Amino acid sequence: MTSADGSSSSAPSRPTGATGSVTYNGRPLATDAPTGCAAPDPRFPDMPGDYTIAVGQGADATTVVLKADSLAVTTLSLVVDGTERGWAVEPRQGDAGTATKNGNHYVVDGTVGGVAFHIDATCP
Repeated sequence: MTSADGSSSSAPSRPTGATGSVTYNGRPLATDAPTGCAAPDPRFPDMPGDYTIAVGQGADATTVVLKADSLAVTTLSLVVDGTERGWAVEPRQGDAGTATKNGNHYVVDGTVGGVAFHIDATCP
């Protein structure tokens, strides 16, 4: 997004056709949901940055941040029955996440609070 002063923000855009799904403890939280994706800024190749993927809309969206150089999951925010679960910066002990990327398709699997989650997203 570009602001009035011409600077850009890192908020994920939600292009048409980008979709994703999220499951938590085997239960679907989002299916074929609108998905926003933000990639590292190519203008700064010496700063690898992060990929940000948001599946869903508003307060119930699931957001995951991946290191661009390793796909390490650094941040997870997932809302289950109105309660946010996840971590910021690094997973808490007992929580984990791994990501794979194939073209513009991302799959993130892991645990949060001892419960399995799965994120499947296709970005433009």
